[in-house]
Amino acid sequence: LLNGNLPDGEQMLSFERAVKGQWMLHEKLKNFFLGFKDGSHPMAIMVGVVGALSSFQHSRHTQGTQESRAKAAIEIIAKMPTIAAMAYKTAVGEPYVYPDNSLSFSHNF
Repeated sequence: LLNGNLPDGEQMLSFERAVKGQWMLHEKLKNFFLGFKDGSHPMAIMVGVVGALSSFQHSRHTQGTQESRAKAAIEIIAKMPTIAAMAYKTAVGEPYVYPDNSLSFSHNF
């Protein structure tokens, strides 16, 4: 869908491999979650953290090429489930659970 079409089987497997390799967040990004109090709305937490994500990713994607934009898109897409899960855990005051590459997307979420 990033290229305007549904992927074929090989393209889908390639996309899944690329996403699985980018699930983890920089450890310092956890500090942004700690700035929100228990009971904060998960969407507000997620918006704040996604905004901060650019400071962790910026230097690798400054070329402005098609390839660098595609890599940036994969990284953001890959990190969103982790950010959403951590935002929810922050909102309810529970400890974070890190993604496990041996599990599927839905099992990790």
